[in-house]
Parts: sequence; C-alpha cells; structure tokens
Amino acid sequence: MQVRRENNLTSRQLADAAGVPLRVAYLAEIGGLVEEIDAKLLLEALSKLTGKQYTLKDVQMNIKRGQPA
Repeated sequence: MQVRRENNLTSRQLADAAGVPLRVAYLAEIGGLVEEIDAKLLLEALSKLTGKQYTLKDVQMNIKRGQPA
C-alpha cells in the first residue's frame, strides 16, 4: 500500500492498529482478496495513524464478494 509506505508505517503497525492478522494486511497490500470488514478496519487504522481520512475510494483493495448461491 503506497499510502502506508509514504507515511513510514510498517505492515505490522497497520495490522496491529487495525486488529487484523499481519497476513491480512499483507494480502491487502499485494492485491490479494480480503474481506470487506478487514479492508474497512485497515482503512480506519490507516486514517487514525496518519491523521488523514481514507476510504475504499482512495485506496485500492480487492474485496472478496459473496459466493453465488
């Protein structure tokens, strides 16, 4: 996540602040699929740590969608 790097944050700092496993933060960063709730938690943590508001419109994340029935 470019925003994380621009603010000199580690993936561990972001994961810890979001309350998600490090692997989830890493997956989000490399373009892997993450649950929507985890993406929102990561964005909330990023906003808190940087003092700027970030949403899914600002940061690209690939969100897992529900499985077809």
